[in-house]
Amino acid sequence: MASLTAADYTRISTTAAETFIEAYYTALNASRPTLSTFYLPLSTTSPRPLPHISHNGTLVPSPTDLQTTFVKDMPYTHYEPQSVDVHVLNPTLAVLGGGATKRERERNMSLVVQVSGYVRLFERKEGVMRGFSDSFVLVPNEGVGKDGQGRQWVIQTQNFRFVT
Repeated sequence: MASLTAADYTRISTTAAETFIEAYYTALNASRPTLSTFYLPLSTTSPRPLPHISHNGTLVPSPTDLQTTFVKDMPYTHYEPQSVDVHVLNPTLAVLGGGATKRERERNMSLVVQVSGYVRLFERKEGVMRGFSDSFVLVPNEGVGKDGQGRQWVIQTQNFRFVT
């Protein structure tokens, strides 16, 4: 089967980023108990455990810890992403044989996604809007079933910052 074209990479990365960002920030706003499902399952077999999560310069040990912090400790927040930029970071995560399907080739990459926007803290309508910047490395979700159900892309690395 032929390699993916530049247009294929653009289509795949754009669709993945838009779908992911919409779901992720909706969860931050209204479904915090689902946050850990947006991340790669915790792996401690490498020298640097994955996923790597940094929230305002603080390393968060696991997706579950981040979720717990948002559910128990964070005040009301409303995130409004304003811009999203995505690029294919690694177009070949694994060497695929000549018999690989198009779907396998389309999911054999990692993406870097940069998001900027505003977040309102504490109050729903009258709170001060603060800027934020969020960077992600997304990888294909190995846990997606054959029926395609589940999150297609998950966070391998995240770096969130409030902009002051």
